[in-house]
Parts: sequence; C-alpha cells; structure tokens
Amino acid sequence: QNIDKKLIKAGKDLIKTKGVSHLTVRQVSKNAGANPGMFNYYFGTKQVFIEKILEYIYEDFFSRFKIELEKEANCFEQLKKAILHIALFVRENRQLIESFMEDVILGNKEIVKFFRKNMTRHIKIIITLTKQCQKEGYIIKAPLYNVLPLIVGSVAGPNIVLCAAEKHFFNNKRSEEHTSELQSH
Repeated sequence: QNIDKKLIKAGKDLIKTKGVSHLTVRQVSKNAGANPGMFNYYFGTKQVFIEKILEYIYEDFFSRFKIELEKEANCFEQLKKAILHIALFVRENRQLIESFMEDVILGNKEIVKFFRKNMTRHIKIIITLTKQCQKEGYIIKAPLYNVLPLIVGSVAGPNIVLCAAEKHFFNNKRSEEHTSELQSH
C-alpha cells in the first residue's frame, strides 16, 4: 500500500507549513491516512523520519543542481545556471526554507546537523565557480566575503522576505483585523 511513501509525502507537506520543530507523528500519520504504529514500523523514531525527509528534499535539489551545471562549459554560464537553480528552488520552497530558518534559530539539532552536512555541498560549487569566474575576468576580483553575500543574498533574500510577509501580514487573521482597522481610520 506504499504507506511509507504516504508518510514521507505527508511529512514533506507538513514540514513546509509547520517546520520540523512542530511536526508530530500523530499529525503525519493522520495526513497519510495511516496508523501511528505504521510510522514506528517504517521509521522507528521521529528523528529517523525527519532525516529521511530532509535527505530526500536535498538530494532531489542537488541532483538537479549538478545536472544543470553539466550542460554548460563556460564557468560564467555555469554560475548563472547555479544561481538560477537555487533561486527557483528557494522560490518554490519559500515556506519550507522559512520553517528551516525558524528551526535553526530555535536550535533544532536535526536541522542544524542537516545544514552542516548538506548546505556546504552546493555552496562549495558556487565558491569554486565564483573563483574561476574571477580568474577568467567575468567577475571583479574582490574578496569572496564581499562577492558571495551579493550572489547568495540576491537569490535568497527577496524570497525569504516575501515568505515572512505572506506568513505574518497576508495570511493570518490578526493581520486582516489590523488592515481593517487601518482602513477604517
């Protein structure tokens, strides 16, 4: 019946809106239409389950990321493709990324461990491509600590701000009440 796949899908959907810290076995099981005992049968612990979901999400992103880069021979085109791929992923997964950032701030050990293990993989590629582009004259020769925040920030920043605005200003009742209150004055 593919119950394990249903649980993974339910977990991915819930992580996007609730984050890892607020994910419960009961809610995942309910959304998957499965008995919580099946959750324990397939995954054993919530931590193992979360690791599987995060690995799935990141490996899917990273494999497509590498494939896109292999299509280009020029380092500048590769860097552009890498930035575009990251931007599209961030745009499509704004809520997920915001939830991850909240979990990092809350000190969620699983998320911090996940970030340490995986996030450096694509960042190393961006750094290598940036250095190569500097060497070949495509990008100004400046310290990486000046160049990288511009590259990464221009991709992630607007998406994260938009997600936060959606969550805190556009999609909650308190925000609607505040907006109505402002309009009545």
